[in-house]
Amino acid sequence: MQTASGRSRVLMAVTVLMLSLFLRPLDAQPAAAQTPPTEQAAMPQWQIAAGGRMKFETATIRKDVSGTFKKPSFALSADDGWSPADGNFHADFPLMVYIQFAYKLWLTPEETRPLFASLPKWVLSDTYEIQAQAAGKPSKDQMRLMMQTLLAERFGLKAHFESRQLSVYNLTPIKPGTMGTRLRPHTPSCEGGPAAKDSPATTQPAKGASTEDIFPPPCLDQALMTIPKPNHVKLTGTRNTTMALIATYLSSIGELDRPVVDETGLHGRVDFSLDFTPDSNLPVPTGVETETDSRVTTFKEALQEQLGLKLVSAKAALDVLVVNHVERPSEN
Repeated sequence: MQTASGRSRVLMAVTVLMLSLFLRPLDAQPAAAQTPPTEQAAMPQWQIAAGGRMKFETATIRKDVSGTFKKPSFALSADDGWSPADGNFHADFPLMVYIQFAYKLWLTPEETRPLFASLPKWVLSDTYEIQAQAAGKPSKDQMRLMMQTLLAERFGLKAHFESRQLSVYNLTPIKPGTMGTRLRPHTPSCEGGPAAKDSPATTQPAKGASTEDIFPPPCLDQALMTIPKPNHVKLTGTRNTTMALIATYLSSIGELDRPVVDETGLHGRVDFSLDFTPDSNLPVPTGVETETDSRVTTFKEALQEQLGLKLVSAKAALDVLVVNHVERPSEN
């Protein structure tokens, strides 16, 4: 039986890291119930840029039954921030977390429901401590490639990407070429900080925009962060990122029922922050007018008022990860 602390650790890992997979059921099902065959997608661009297949020099895996959470050597998040300091990898999570880290993906809350139904229970319930070592000082994306190899060799993971037509939200500007007051072209946030990976955004910031409006604090480039504020308000943001990554992130943080695709036409690196009350925390209508201390801003209102963006329902072909096989690992 899993302890309360063990269940809490699994829940924390699943919630904080916003699991990011689209999985085919592992058990055989009738042909009528299966998704029609789709074209196999090419390798994601980030994997190509990181160098293709890579492998840890050494790696040990053991099932952790202690019930004590061990802090990872770096954040296994799907953003580009909180990079590893060296070639050491250490983490203590369920397999689901390692898969989402290895393939750098997010899913909306709605998309996680079929995911839980299609996976063996141990993928979520069993915690595995992994200690691995890589040569030199690999990037976070290179660590992901090494994790893909480790999962294939030790967990028998077989997976591929497929292109599927899905319902999405297109992220578009309210006024083409115009940013909101809390979305602006990236500028270095501190002396000696990470250099921009791309040219600065060419779109000009909105009138009244201020660097002080951007969260997180300076020097935390490429790290997507969310913190709670009073009255169930969330503050989220990042520096030195792309609109494509922001779109992917918004689908999860906004509790949306479908992925978000960047159609803003805004290029280069950007900074943004967003204050809003999640739909799950909005006041329940009672039919009686009451006075409140502050105005409640929904997620979609915040997009429009703070970022100058809106969501438009659409269909799009997206690459999704399909897992064909996974098994318990051999430990050493």
